[in-house]
Amino acid sequence: MKKLWFLILFIPISALAQNSDVAAARGLAKRILPAWSSRIEFAHIPSESGTDVFEIESSGGKLRVSGNNANSMAVGLNYYLTHYCHTDVSWY
Repeated sequence: MKKLWFLILFIPISALAQNSDVAAARGLAKRILPAWSSRIEFAHIPSESGTDVFEIESSGGKLRVSGNNANSMAVGLNYYLTHYCHTDVSWY
């Protein structure tokens, strides 16, 4: 048990936030694109000069959406759906 507490103390908080951002983006993809969500990967990238950023790329039949937080990843996914798939996802 002591070893477990030792390891928990050294997990960077930013790594936990990155994992929760990726998990949130995956959850969004599963809700709005359940049939395609397995083909979408999310990754965390560092912010550029304090602004939100996202990147999208396609490789090997999968879409990769990278962003500095969950919101940026969601915006990146929406950008892809709007500009490449010519579709609109909204509450209405």
